Amino acid sequence: MKAYIKNIKSKYRNIKISRQNREKINEDEHKSEGFTLIEMVIVVTIIGILSSIVALKYSGAQKIARENADYANASVIATAAYLSKENGDDERIYTSTEKLKENKYLDRIPKVQSKKGEKFSIETGDDDLKIKVGAKTFYPKEEKEQE
Repeated sequence: MKAYIKNIKSKYRNIKISRQNREKINEDEHKSEGFTLIEMVIVVTIIGILSSIVALKYSGAQKIARENADYANASVIATAAYLSKENGDDERIYTSTEKLKENKYLDRIPKVQSKKGEKFSIETGDDDLKIKVGAKTFYPKEEKEQE
């Protein structure tokens, strides 16, 4: 009889241990579901930092693109002014974008992209033309010194 009771006690312990193991396993499974609040905050913070870096670089690229568009437009105006000058037109025609458009040297008057509310101006020198917006010369384009 004592052997029978020992046998039942050992089985009961095994059952008890296995229930505890099952509870631990279930707890571990519940703990691993989803992300914690801290993990989510860290991820959102990292994404915010990266997006701000990209936004800063992108805004600088837009400024450069607008200036490059103005250089291209200034080149078109200069070509139209040189054509007008070579055709023997009066200086009043090739020094005004409006007159160049009226005389069909330009299809349209280009708009300044880099500075709002400004217009291209044409200045003549000895044999040179300068296309400016305010104080900045867009034609001829000044080459930057390479280091």
